[in-house]
Amino acid sequence: MKFEPPTQLLSGPGLRKSSVRIDLREPTPYRRLHFLKNLFFWGLNISILWIRRKWNNKSHAVITRELFESLGYLWIKVGQLLSLRTDIFSSEFCQELSRLQHDAVGFPPEVSRDIVERELGRPIESVFGEFENIPFAAASMSQVHRGRLHDETSFVVVKVMRPDTDRIFAMDMAIVNRIFSLISRFAFFSKFKLGGLGWELDQIRIEETDYRYELSNLERMRPNLSKHKVYAPKSYPDYCTRYVLVTEFVDGVLMSEYIRTMEINPERVAAWNNANNIDPTAVANKIYKSFMRQLFEENIYHGDLHPGNIMLLKNSKFALIDFGTVGVAEGAMWRKYLFFMKAIADGDFGKAADMAITFCGILPVVGIDNVREDMVRVMRFWHSRTPITGLPHHEKSLATSLQVELIKIGVSHGVFFEWEFFKLDRTWITMDSSMACLNPKTDYPRLYRDYFGSRRVRMYLKVIRSKVVLRAALEGIDDFSHYKNLIDSGVRASGRVFAGSGNVISTLLGQYFDILAKGMGLFCCFVIAIFGQQHYGILEHLRPDGSPITSTVERWLENVPEMPHWMWGVIMLGSILAWTRVRKARRIFRRDEVRLPTA
Repeated sequence: MKFEPPTQLLSGPGLRKSSVRIDLREPTPYRRLHFLKNLFFWGLNISILWIRRKWNNKSHAVITRELFESLGYLWIKVGQLLSLRTDIFSSEFCQELSRLQHDAVGFPPEVSRDIVERELGRPIESVFGEFENIPFAAASMSQVHRGRLHDETSFVVVKVMRPDTDRIFAMDMAIVNRIFSLISRFAFFSKFKLGGLGWELDQIRIEETDYRYELSNLERMRPNLSKHKVYAPKSYPDYCTRYVLVTEFVDGVLMSEYIRTMEINPERVAAWNNANNIDPTAVANKIYKSFMRQLFEENIYHGDLHPGNIMLLKNSKFALIDFGTVGVAEGAMWRKYLFFMKAIADGDFGKAADMAITFCGILPVVGIDNVREDMVRVMRFWHSRTPITGLPHHEKSLATSLQVELIKIGVSHGVFFEWEFFKLDRTWITMDSSMACLNPKTDYPRLYRDYFGSRRVRMYLKVIRSKVVLRAALEGIDDFSHYKNLIDSGVRASGRVFAGSGNVISTLLGQYFDILAKGMGLFCCFVIAIFGQQHYGILEHLRPDGSPITSTVERWLENVPEMPHWMWGVIMLGSILAWTRVRKARRIFRRDEVRLPTA
């Protein structure tokens, strides 16, 4: 996929070469003392505010954000993860922590050159025809230079990891683990689910200190994004190592620059849109739908879609950069989230509430009906106000409005959502600033309906391909266990009784297995028809002379690979057994009362 670079949004040369302040100081070898010093001043500042009666959620959040920024490295990630827990912290606190940014201070160019030469095993001049010593961007863990390979005409981005990042991350992780072990002794902190947070941080530590993960993420996602008409930079694996990453330089306009310019000079932005044939509403919809395809069709998604990672191109196209944070949803959570979003799109808020309750992992001891009713009420109210044109964007958004309200309802009933849910929620949140700028009037329910309509067509086209028909049908046999696991994670652990006639989950399962039983019955007939055609030419006896429809079916069936009698026997026996098991499950969930077994 090719792209056309747009004109510069702001006038003046070298916009992508913004000056980066270089810090010549060596990293402190006394990381623990540095942490204790900053923690002491953080506590001192809070105490002073409290004594002066100026302490509030906003001031507390600002001081805490400044603490994380002063510590840098892993602590930036700690703050960003904590900002997701709107079920524990106030909205002001979470919003302030979500503004956490890496300290844009570079390290000496000669150090960067030494790292590149050491990693590539040869002088820079033998690899790059051009290499700009001064970085055009920097973060607390890396800095980025522009260069040009000898055998390439276009420019590349050379990302170099900051020295001692491994050591500092390891020391920070040791401090975090020590803190978690101390506070986990108190029952109050159990709602934080520190085990999940610690695991997430350890994964971040591993991936952030090894660019081979980012290279793999980029190479896995680039073909998928190309199908969405989304550009991703090319990689150059021959020049990539653990500490150096070389990718294509995408000459576009960062979404963050677009937003800043919109705030101070909207007329310039409008003129730039016209000059580059850019429809902001179309771009907003493409960004959102691309993420939903990444999540719900490929289950590998860009997990950090903030405006600094979205590059605007000509003709309403865009590119994604920086694949250091890529997510893959765990199987059961992925299915729960898919059912949840489908229900939202269909306006079936009872089903959506049932799925949302399972996000907590283990159901609370309170009455589930009360939790469900409150969630349904909130979803109906959200759905009714999304078409209102004058309403602020954050009140229409799924992440900053609906899911926040669902989380609050859970907290009020003693339900705390899993970290896996918040990881998914984070990407929706990071997209919100781009959506609010490009299309503040976004009708999200309609956007979801449009997506799932197009998704259904793509799934049908995928299934009818002869090579995947049999596999897709056989995978459907496992849907019973998959769907059962969605409920088991929360219900079996609690040993709850679901009354069939009055319980929506039982009704939902009964309808689901009714459809699945019919599908399995059709599949059994389909298997018998293929077997009869392959070994006995059954269609020859049924087709009238010159019948075009049957001839088409016959040609289509010929694409199915031939198999011996015994293999067809195994397939038919397995299909019949699966069909009987599904029918049995359907009968169970149609009873007036269903008691799921306890663990």
